[in-house]
Amino acid sequence: MTVIALDNGGLLLHSPTQIDAKLREELCGLGPVVAVVAPSWWHDLYLRETVRSFPEARLYRIPATWSGSLATSLLGDEPPALWENDLEQCHVTGIGLFLDEVVFYHRASRSVIVADLLFNISQNDAWLTRALAGIVIGPYPGCRFAHLYRPLVFDHRRFRASIERILSWNFDQIVVGHGAVVQSGGKDVFRTAFQWLLN
Repeated sequence: MTVIALDNGGLLLHSPTQIDAKLREELCGLGPVVAVVAPSWWHDLYLRETVRSFPEARLYRIPATWSGSLATSLLGDEPPALWENDLEQCHVTGIGLFLDEVVFYHRASRSVIVADLLFNISQNDAWLTRALAGIVIGPYPGCRFAHLYRPLVFDHRRFRASIERILSWNFDQIVVGHGAVVQSGGKDVFRTAFQWLLN
């Protein structure tokens, strides 16, 4: 989970994880949770639990995620008014099996925030994580797009347009859903991860 402090004083929870009493207390100490975002499939597993913990928060998701009876707003390329002063966003399309996602750019920290678009696995990760990464992602360490996902890009033109839009942002960091934050040189890392597509 990534926690974003918005200019309006509220918090946005991106890709919510399990919320226990200690975490809820820590979050409440930072400010009111005003938005919960499910940016992609599999990053929506704790929506119901998170909304129970923060009933005043608004829930946002992409169409591929399931919300059941929860009231939600769908995400696209344009940010809602709630965070338009803080974040830009891009709905990455052209990839199948519900692997599309909404990627965010936090202007103040110059950070791109992704769910599964990139993985950043290192030798410091647990052995099971590294074993699975070797199958799904390919050689590591490094921040990269999963090799197993490449055949699922069914529309290279649309997918490339999304990647190029993200590269137009002035970012330096990449916050990934799986692995360590890329703390500097993020734009070069991102471009390298998609060199196979951009060439």
